[in-house]
Amino acid sequence: VPIGIWFREMKRVSTTKVERTKIVYVGHLKALYGVDLVIRALPEIREKIPNIKFEIIGGGEQQKELQELTIKLGVISCVKFYGWKEKKEAEKIIANAALGLAPFNTNVDEKIRNADPAKIKDYMALGLPVVLTNASLNAETISKLKCGTIIDYTPHSLAKAVIRLLSNKKLHAEYRRNAIKYVKQFDWNNLFSENISRLI
Repeated sequence: VPIGIWFREMKRVSTTKVERTKIVYVGHLKALYGVDLVIRALPEIREKIPNIKFEIIGGGEQQKELQELTIKLGVISCVKFYGWKEKKEAEKIIANAALGLAPFNTNVDEKIRNADPAKIKDYMALGLPVVLTNASLNAETISKLKCGTIIDYTPHSLAKAVIRLLSNKKLHAEYRRNAIKYVKQFDWNNLFSENISRLI
């Protein structure tokens, strides 16, 4: 049974209320998860999108290092660290963002490579297209269905994908619709019904 989401209970905002310069990451702050990649990409993104905002929900062993990196690269003004938040509060922060990020390091073991990260489905359930590396189980499907974009594990590749989606309103709207349509199948109500019926 795949990881599910409570799709009907999650509060999406209208397209007109999306902050088209806001990108988000949710999760642990560890080197493995590539949050530093996003920060390293911000100077290039900011050249095309001056008002870019990167908001981070979560915490972990790399937080101090990441905060120091924002100072070193001169991007401290466009990065916000929230720390951990309750689920509903986190969803409010995510819901009006334009993109969800899952930049996992591609140099990982098979256990992680074959994972089904909950954050990716949470992003899509709230209407966010995803920018992700090919380090998770469903990355190829998400890319094929135009719910998100697969990137190489480099700051330039991430910056290029973010700029492309945020600079094209029509393209972003298309990816947003696709993400919501795709993720509906993972509503726990559907998953429970389908899989319990297999057992009865």
